[in-house]
Amino acid sequence: MSDYLRVFNFLWRLKRAEYVLSTVWVEQMRSRKEFAALKELQGEFQRANGVRHEMVLFVTNLMNYIMIEVIETNWRIFIKEVRKARDLDEIMRIHKKLIDTILEKLLLTQKSATLSKHLFALFELIPRFKHSQDVLYTGATEECHRRVLTQPVSALQPIERGRVAQSASKRVRCVQEPGKTVCGV
Repeated sequence: MSDYLRVFNFLWRLKRAEYVLSTVWVEQMRSRKEFAALKELQGEFQRANGVRHEMVLFVTNLMNYIMIEVIETNWRIFIKEVRKARDLDEIMRIHKKLIDTILEKLLLTQKSATLSKHLFALFELIPRFKHSQDVLYTGATEECHRRVLTQPVSALQPIERGRVAQSASKRVRCVQEPGKTVCGV
């Protein structure tokens, strides 16, 4: 049973990494237009997008390898051998061989412990990357708000004067007073 738990734990961490990267991608796509005015941060956004893309490629290729080369291929072999089995002892031997092969190819054996440790460390880097993205986007959002609140009325689009301006995922009301425009949240 512990072998199944090790396989499940590995697959769960891999799926979690995929999910975290997809949430980072959604945030990047949602924020692209919103942060277009922050020219000084465009290089950071591009580098972050490149890093995310490399992580996605790694995780996707690893998942494809596991599903196609490891699990599906060995499952087919297992089914063929089980159909030929003559007794329960032979089925148990075939099952043990399946589990051992999957553990070996997932790098979960004692022989590949160092490589497995590095792989799990990579899985832990992905949530840390997401956290750094969240910090970057929080700072960018605050800067967008600051810029909208300090804009002179001439910098606002004509349709925004005296109306609700949409900026950085918050609604900001700009009210014209004699000689100036006051913006507030």
